[in-house]
Amino acid sequence: METVDKTSSIDTTLRGIGPAYADKADRVGITASDLMDEEQLNLKVNNFIKKKLPELEALEFPSLREPQELVEYLRSFVWPLKGMLADVTVELRQAMCDNKRLLFEGAQGAVLDIGLGTYPYVTSSNTTIGGLFSGLGLPPGVQGEVCGVVKAYCTRVGNGPFPSELHDSIGERLRQKGGEYGATTGRPRRTGWLDLAIVRRTAFMSGVTGLIVTKLDVLDGLEEIKVCVAHRYEGKVHDFPPLLGSFMQKAEPVYESLPGWHESTEGISEFEKLPQPAKAYLEFIQRQVEVPVKYVSTGCQRNAFIKIA
Repeated sequence: METVDKTSSIDTTLRGIGPAYADKADRVGITASDLMDEEQLNLKVNNFIKKKLPELEALEFPSLREPQELVEYLRSFVWPLKGMLADVTVELRQAMCDNKRLLFEGAQGAVLDIGLGTYPYVTSSNTTIGGLFSGLGLPPGVQGEVCGVVKAYCTRVGNGPFPSELHDSIGERLRQKGGEYGATTGRPRRTGWLDLAIVRRTAFMSGVTGLIVTKLDVLDGLEEIKVCVAHRYEGKVHDFPPLLGSFMQKAEPVYESLPGWHESTEGISEFEKLPQPAKAYLEFIQRQVEVPVKYVSTGCQRNAFIKIA
C-alpha cells in the first residue's frame, strides 16, 4: 500500500474554501446575486452539474446529480440573504464622497497569500493588501494608513515552511501561554521566534506604515529572546528572503539574541511602564523592519493596549 507523506500535504481546515475558489476560477461558481434571479439560478446550476458530473458520480450521491434538488436547496438561502446584498463598491464610493472614515481588516497571514506566499502552503485568496482592491473594487492609493499586525513571536497552523519554529519547551510554553490553537479547527499552532526577515518582506509588499505588535505579555519571564533577522540558504544570507516553499524549507534562521524580562507586562497600557528590555525589544523590531511600532497589546482585555505616540 502506498503511504502518504503528511508533512508534504497542505493540511488545510477542510472547510471547503479551496473548492469554492476553484469553482470561482473555473467560472462555474454560483454567486449570492444568482440566488435572486430564478432563471439565472437554474442556468447556473445546470452548468455547474454538467461541469461537475464526473466528480458527483464518483461521490455516489444520486441527489447531487439532480439540478432541481440543488436549486431547491439554494433557494433556502434567498430569504436570509436578500436584505443583506448590496453593491459594495458603490457603497464604499459613496462613503468616501461623504468623507467617512473606513476601516478594512484582512484575514490570515501575508505568507499565506496565494500569489505571493509560500506556495503551495497557502490559502486560496490574496491576504496581502492586493486583496483589498480586487475584493472590494477600490482603486489603489485610497488605503491611507496600513497597519501590519504581528505577534511578538511567530505561529503557523498546518504544514508549510517555518524556519524559526521551536520544537522544545519554549515553543510549548508560547503555545500554552498564548492560547495558540486554531480558531476554526482547534488545531495546536506551531510556534517559534519572531521572524523579522519575513516581516520585513511582507511589510514592504503591503506598504505597511505602522506595526501592531500583539501578545507581548506571552514573552514575560524568558531569560533570552531570539529574533530571526535573516535566512541563510546555500551559504548566502538573505535579509529579504523569497517566500518560496522550496527556499523556505531549506533556509536556516540567522538569530540575534536579546535579554528577556522577569516583570509582568500583562495589562500595561502605557509604554513608559514597560520593563526596559521589553521596550528595547519593540525598538529592535522597528529598527530592523524600518517601520514604526505604533500599537502594542499586552493581554486579551480591550484596555490591555498601548498606543505609542
